[in-house]
Amino acid sequence: MNTTLLVLCCLLTIVSSISTIEIIPPYPRNEIAIEGDSLAISCIARDTSGYPSKVIFTRRSRVDHYTYEEIQNSPRVYVTNTTRNDTHGLTRTAVLHIESAQPSDHSSLAPYQCWAYPSIPGGKEPEKHVFTIYVISKSDLPRATVTGANATLGDLANLTCDVTYPGNQYKAPLERLAWVKNTKTISENGSTTIDPLILTTVSARDGGVYTCMAVVKLQGLKAVNISLGTAILTIRVQFFEAPTEVVGTEGGRVVMECPAEGYPLNITWLRRLSNGTQVVFNDASEW
Repeated sequence: MNTTLLVLCCLLTIVSSISTIEIIPPYPRNEIAIEGDSLAISCIARDTSGYPSKVIFTRRSRVDHYTYEEIQNSPRVYVTNTTRNDTHGLTRTAVLHIESAQPSDHSSLAPYQCWAYPSIPGGKEPEKHVFTIYVISKSDLPRATVTGANATLGDLANLTCDVTYPGNQYKAPLERLAWVKNTKTISENGSTTIDPLILTTVSARDGGVYTCMAVVKLQGLKAVNISLGTAILTIRVQFFEAPTEVVGTEGGRVVMECPAEGYPLNITWLRRLSNGTQVVFNDASEW
């Protein structure tokens, strides 16, 4: 009887010590970023015997290319961890945060891996998942000289976007250009040049900020929109005739008009005092 109990206890001990660790979807994704972007990459691990003991991120050593080193927390690059018990089971999630990505974060310099360790220690190798991070330097992006204009109501205005560098042909080639105002596309071109934006008989509504937008194919895989610069169309203010004298009664209400058009349009009322001094008129209750 005692022998039977001992065998059962041993079997229970062996079964309970079997731990299956796995990294589950969504897997750490490959990222393509522009220098200065922020990234957050998740790695979720599940264990049949309990919460995974730890989930870490590693990079290949730049000194010894055969070993991987755990990424240590810094103000710019750091890892956070959380645990959950849900329909997936007992999971631990690690998130790699990269603030203001730099070219030194690029995977070609040192590839990345996520390592997940089982809940029961015992020499078992961690489960691993490889992913890549591509960081495109700002110097590889297209550049342009964008020029605005000053115009008078009814005149013609000419805005230009002259591409001075079409982008690195392997990392960030330029695919398309467009003129955009208030998120609305005014005109576009499928090549690496775009015609000047010519506005005829301009009105105050035409005034504003126009953006020369470029579609860039990062690493030949990911299409993103970037601004090559802004052109401001200023419309010179024009005043129109209005009554120069308004008559009212004491305690009554009078309306004074100042009809004008232009962009930008900022109207300031001035009042000339009896001593000849001009002061800004802000609130009728002041007088």
